[in-house]
Amino acid sequence: MFFYRTLNYQVMKAMKNGEYTLEEINQIRASLTTNKLKILEKIYFVAVALILLILIVGFLAGLFDSNLETSESLLLIFIAIFAFIVLYFAWFAQIKRQFNSALKKGYPEKFEELKIKLF
Repeated sequence: MFFYRTLNYQVMKAMKNGEYTLEEINQIRASLTTNKLKILEKIYFVAVALILLILIVGFLAGLFDSNLETSESLLLIFIAIFAFIVLYFAWFAQIKRQFNSALKKGYPEKFEELKIKLF
């Protein structure tokens, strides 16, 4: 489930050389955008699971009169949110950067129109 993704080398090379039509570039972009949404769904699931786990641990610690403080629970929730942000950038930012770089070299006149924005 968790692995590092990159843009296909042949696709990137063909884009840099301007070998695709604009329709094909739009299809590649749409595919990457769809993958971005799938990646975000996975990351949301992981983040929500982490936050629920933290809340359950906090609740159980309260039942057993543990010393787990509210500030520690909040810190754990912030760590989960930070993990969400890091996972997002690790999974999608590299592909976006590669696509935009190849697009800029192969299709400089259409770069602003077709580039993938981070969010």
